[in-house]
Amino acid sequence: MIWILAACVKSPPPAAAGAANAAHLERRWVSEVERDHPLVGVVWRVGAAAPATFDELLAEASHARWVFVGEKHDNADHHALQAEVVAAVRPRAVVFEHLDHDDPIGAATTSKELETASGWDQSGWPPFALYAPIFDAAYAAGARVLAGSPTRAEVKTAMSAGFAALPPEVVGDLPLEMGLPEDLAADLAAEVVQSHCGMADDSMVEKMLRAQLLKDTTMARAMRRAAEEGDAARPVVLIAGNGHTRGDRGVPMWIDDREALAMSTVSFVEVEAGVTDPTRIDPEGADWLVFTPRHDDEDPCAQFRK
Repeated sequence: MIWILAACVKSPPPAAAGAANAAHLERRWVSEVERDHPLVGVVWRVGAAAPATFDELLAEASHARWVFVGEKHDNADHHALQAEVVAAVRPRAVVFEHLDHDDPIGAATTSKELETASGWDQSGWPPFALYAPIFDAAYAAGARVLAGSPTRAEVKTAMSAGFAALPPEVVGDLPLEMGLPEDLAADLAAEVVQSHCGMADDSMVEKMLRAQLLKDTTMARAMRRAAEEGDAARPVVLIAGNGHTRGDRGVPMWIDDREALAMSTVSFVEVEAGVTDPTRIDPEGADWLVFTPRHDDEDPCAQFRK
């Protein structure tokens, strides 16, 4: 399933040498596929088209007001590293894509309590054990843990009947009429088609774009509201899929804050077999890319060929 979307448009970095001299993160990786890939553990500063250290990434994120931390949902290494980011930046609040505003999580003070209150086991997300370190880091930092997403029913309604069919209290203050600029909408549509192995028709693409817009604007609203409370010197963090955290057409688009260093966007990215030059990899609208092994090497389009 794709929930993907845009504003501070970042051009792809110029061609550059690979990351052979990068300082690699030393980790006991959980994911097993492509562990020996030369990019595993490389931290890549996109704007400079150059390797950096994870400490540099953490230092920059700690000084931002808004920190967007992406993931591939089923990759345990991504979640372990996300937890390290949360622990380092000590946010006032952490907004999660994985929780919706109907989840009764407000009274939870530990990850175990949150797991029970949110009904995580019935949510369709990967096992809670993968995410527990992030929640633990948030609670240890004294951060508020907040739901970011609309409900599944609201997303389904937006896809099938449009935004006008949703209650005013759900969408009344969302900038849904703006939509994405035409070029970014076209890029997103192409990505939806590609991610569905060419099997998504125009009608399905339009529905997916509406779902993406509803999710991204709702998560941005949750972040803005979180920023109204707590220590203003501490950032607000979003934990979400890489499609949502990308700075060119994701949640950052809907945060009206363009001052220097206001935002830091981080994507944890699985390496690709045979691709060793970071400039050949989609920067995903991020300020930072951190490369990890792959969770699996399954062909996502295989089922469509049967």
